[in-house]
Amino acid sequence: MKRRGKRNQGPVLGTGPVAARTPKVVPEKQSALQQSEPDDLLIIRFGAFDCGGPWCLSKAPEDTQRVLEAVRSFETMRTQEAFSGHPGKDYPVEHLIKPARDRLEDLRMDDQAVISRLRVGGAARLYGFLRGRYFFALWWDPKHEICPSTKKHT
Repeated sequence: MKRRGKRNQGPVLGTGPVAARTPKVVPEKQSALQQSEPDDLLIIRFGAFDCGGPWCLSKAPEDTQRVLEAVRSFETMRTQEAFSGHPGKDYPVEHLIKPARDRLEDLRMDDQAVISRLRVGGAARLYGFLRGRYFFALWWDPKHEICPSTKKHT
């Protein structure tokens, strides 16, 4: 049977050897979204991010790639591993600078006693609230202003 029109459309059903009609079985590849993961890996959420305040990532667009690469790295860590000193740490909210505490009040989050941060290298920090394995990102602080260290050169 001759075909007319487009070439390389594959075998016509009912013709040729049986092998040509049998579909090739290829093992299915798992994507990064399909792989099973431990139940205690850190998950970063941006649904509560403060886009209207002074510490929005949009105010430092040159940092976006660095933040996303850091988030990708953080999400490979178990929560306990990430918050056992480095890169994560918790602070009492009262240690924040006054503008940050005022911003929490504006956002109606001033009932929180503890805020967490993930260090993104150098002075840069991603602040938010840790609830179980979920880190709800709130602020991007590239200059380490929100909760300045009392130690020199940090």
